[in-house]
Amino acid sequence: MPRRRRRRRCSSPAACPLALEDNDILEDILLRLPPQPSSLTRAASVCDRWRRLVTSPDFLRRLRSIHREPPLLGVFMNYGGYPLFHSVLDPPDAIPPERFLLWRDEDDNWDLFGVRHGRVLIYNYPRHEFIVWDPATGDRRCVAIPEKLRDKEMRVCNGAVVCAAGGQGHVHGRDCHWSPFQVILIGISDERRAVACLYSSATGEWGDLSSANIRYSDYTVSSSTLIGDSLYWLLEEIEGGILEFDLGRQILDVIESPRDVAGVRSDDIHIISAEDGGVGLAVMTPVSLDMWDRKISSDGICTWVLWKTVKLEEITGLSRDERGHVVIHGYDEDDDAIFLMTDMGCFVVQLQSMQFRNLGVRDFKINYFHQICAYHPYRSFYSCKGFALDYQMAWDDCIRAFKEKKLILQEVLNSANCRISFTTDMLTLNETTGYMCVTCHFIDNDWKVQKRVIKFFVVQTPCNGVDLFNAVLKCIQDWNIEEKIFGITLVNSAANYTMVDMLKCNLVDKKVLPAGGKFLHTRCAAHVINLIVNDGLKLIDPIVGKIRESVKYIKSSQSRMRKFEEIIAQENISCKVWLSLDNPTNWYSTYWLLEKALEFRRVFNSFALQDANYTYAPSFEEWERVRVVCGVLKACYEATEAISCSSCRTSNLYFHSIWLIKLALDGETSDVDNDVRKVIKGMKKKFNKYWMKSYISLSIPVVLDPRFKFMFIKFRFEQSYGADAGKWFKRVRKVLRGLFDEYSSQSGDCDVDSTEDGSDQEIDMEEDGPFADWYEHLSKNSRVTTELDRYLNESPIRQSEGFDILKWWMVYSPMYPNLARIARDMLAMPMSTVASKSAFSTKGRTISDYHSRLTPETTEALICLQDWSRPSDYHPCLWSITFGDRDEFPIDSLCLY
Repeated sequence: MPRRRRRRRCSSPAACPLALEDNDILEDILLRLPPQPSSLTRAASVCDRWRRLVTSPDFLRRLRSIHREPPLLGVFMNYGGYPLFHSVLDPPDAIPPERFLLWRDEDDNWDLFGVRHGRVLIYNYPRHEFIVWDPATGDRRCVAIPEKLRDKEMRVCNGAVVCAAGGQGHVHGRDCHWSPFQVILIGISDERRAVACLYSSATGEWGDLSSANIRYSDYTVSSSTLIGDSLYWLLEEIEGGILEFDLGRQILDVIESPRDVAGVRSDDIHIISAEDGGVGLAVMTPVSLDMWDRKISSDGICTWVLWKTVKLEEITGLSRDERGHVVIHGYDEDDDAIFLMTDMGCFVVQLQSMQFRNLGVRDFKINYFHQICAYHPYRSFYSCKGFALDYQMAWDDCIRAFKEKKLILQEVLNSANCRISFTTDMLTLNETTGYMCVTCHFIDNDWKVQKRVIKFFVVQTPCNGVDLFNAVLKCIQDWNIEEKIFGITLVNSAANYTMVDMLKCNLVDKKVLPAGGKFLHTRCAAHVINLIVNDGLKLIDPIVGKIRESVKYIKSSQSRMRKFEEIIAQENISCKVWLSLDNPTNWYSTYWLLEKALEFRRVFNSFALQDANYTYAPSFEEWERVRVVCGVLKACYEATEAISCSSCRTSNLYFHSIWLIKLALDGETSDVDNDVRKVIKGMKKKFNKYWMKSYISLSIPVVLDPRFKFMFIKFRFEQSYGADAGKWFKRVRKVLRGLFDEYSSQSGDCDVDSTEDGSDQEIDMEEDGPFADWYEHLSKNSRVTTELDRYLNESPIRQSEGFDILKWWMVYSPMYPNLARIARDMLAMPMSTVASKSAFSTKGRTISDYHSRLTPETTEALICLQDWSRPSDYHPCLWSITFGDRDEFPIDSLCLY
């Protein structure tokens, strides 16, 4: 009988959790995490026990002692005098620049002098004081400069900050946050004399002035370099020498520079640490990086020796044409690395190993005044432990501010003499949960378009129409604006259709909707355009793949690129912008790729004949398909850009954009092949379905535009429908007339003011007189005119640059009071539910997991407060303009150590 084998239980799954229950073992594990910003943050988010562990003082002390050298987090740049931070780390460790913000008054005029040992030195010219700022702790020290540096003939032009602690075990940048510091200021007098003065935070006193004669009355332009126990600055004219300040003796001196570097520009040279630890210079030439070493003989004679020369192609791997003019932007003393700016990006080069890293070109190119600026490296440890931050107090303040601002906005909405339109947008989180954002759009009492987020709440996905109806109705009632609703813009979905039908029945029964709810439901035009675009892109998807592979093939070799450029010149094609790959999730970038590829159509064909290995060239029929689809994509792109503009636009502009798509589809009679005709037919079907539902709400705002009126709509309809234009035109007129009658009756104004000839005199008829029949004829044919008739009978005004339709209606509202009310409600109606960036995306909108960990109440408060705090003419903030959109780790609540 065979023995029964006993199954052995696997102990690993149980052993691992038991090991993590031991705080000592867990602490040893966590201490081995890399000292990057996201490491401890992720650990702290696991549970409360882990968070308490990684924020304890003992853990942080051990962490700093193990890793010793703090990592390079980024650089500070002199952005118009402001210390602007930019991270050099990749996501998720990249630190957003707004994490390091320093408040300054409008009257302040700052200049960034340097960054060292975790502190930033700033000089404030109007106040004659310097600021020492610790971004890690937020500590800010302001100290007035001595009177001897305020002389009219003296100009404070540079300085440096150093940590004054230097005991055993002290690591600069790691242990400097609570250590005393020293500040050294450099001044230049008109008498060709440089002076230096040292301030000690330990004593709170300034030392004596130390001076040295200089050859020219120059400003020092380079940031300081700390080598040994001395600080060094380059003078603007390199022939003038180098300033040296001995920290121990507090003596300023001038040392000679190499004669061979005379005439070198200041941004082509920087002081570095030499091979033997002495003073060195890095000098940029067009083809190489030369490094000089200052040697001191036993007799005390100083000479400069060319220590090393490295070709720039060996450093960056780029040819001279690719890298352009190379500029030295900064020097990292701790890592002995230099920052080089090229046309292809900012390179950080370690001078000993010559290893480099490309940080990119977009974020490091120039400062606010489009001038080359120095980079000041910043090193510190990032930690999860806040600096005396009471999270409960912060949460209470946030909720209190949200409630206060909500009451203010509620009062604005209730007092506005207009109706309100809405958009709803769904942001998906996962398969079961999502967020809905409700935004209101209205024209305020100053005739300015406003939009405000009024609700941001959790919904279960997939959601049904009943749940959406209950949520939207509750939102409207919560804001007490049920009687002020005009319309709601939604994307096409079964749940939205059910919701809006239920909402319409509810509000019509209460008799609070204008025109019986005809304008309640507006279809999102951007969503429909995306559907049309997807049909076109599906048709040419294999061809797009060929074009992408062609771009990759040509760009992967310098010889192929040169050959391609030669063919461009032979074909006499203007090439201002080269081909670049698209983002497949954003169809507008695919459209740009195709548009540019069509310009190089002949070049691709010729390149295929000259390169046997190139097999990706589209055929003649495929190029024709691309041409046909691009014609439609162009109209869709321009329309999407117009209707989804992030700035507040009025609805009178949407008709013109949608009409371009209609003309593009109607005018496409290409006989390329059956597949193209079938796809164009499907695109027309989708568009016509949208047009039938929306043409009235698109046309009436144009009628309310005094530059166009009914004459324009009639002209366009006749242009497209020919003999059938009358029935389309009459429907628009009928709806507008009914809407005007309703608004007039609500105001109690029947608006009967004149006869046909404009006279306000009554016709006195004689029943038995000889002209009784004539007067009866006049009475029957006299037509009562309204303000709508007067408005339409007047000729459209001339087009003018910068015409503001809202300003026009504000001026003419006394003449057309009821029409002005209609215009105010209609012109605020949006045609898209999404902002411009998302309108071109083929991906769904999502919300990050970091925000989803917040409670729904906190999330809504933060989202709404952010929106309400922006001015009505909001533009992206300084950081967005400077750095663009980056997937940066949200670590605003963290601090540094």
